[in-house]
Amino acid sequence: MNVALSAGERQPGVMQIVERSPLTLIAFEYAKMKQGIPAEIDHLLGLYDKLYGIGILKEPSGYVFIQVSPNVVQERIKLKGNNPTLEFLCSNGTISAVNEFMNGFFAKYINPENFIILNSDTTTQEGLANSIINFIGSLKGKLQTTNGISSIAHNALIGEPIL
Repeated sequence: MNVALSAGERQPGVMQIVERSPLTLIAFEYAKMKQGIPAEIDHLLGLYDKLYGIGILKEPSGYVFIQVSPNVVQERIKLKGNNPTLEFLCSNGTISAVNEFMNGFFAKYINPENFIILNSDTTTQEGLANSIINFIGSLKGKLQTTNGISSIAHNALIGEPIL
């Protein structure tokens, strides 16, 4: 799960919590690309570059990434039954590539104070919740937007490696 945190636009100083961000879509396109599946990562990054450039999309102030292993994901979805979308989303290759992408993105583009990576394999729900609450508390008073998605989009457009 990827959570993006940003300062409120209509209510300055108010934090908004979003379960998914454009980064999630980029991560899954990266996973497709890594597995040799036709992907639209360059197209998607070009679109985001334009939308961030004109201010329609805003960069988050912080990120919470809850990492999980492929084995745990597969155990969790057995309850939901199999379908082609879940099979792709929960495959070893996809989960590994998404984890690789997210870790690389944070290391290259985001200040360590602006993200937290949690492991849901080894942390209880209460532990995850407490870690998220503490992280959000650490951001209060310093909600400055990051420029990670804009930077990765720009690098893709000029032919630089994204990670």
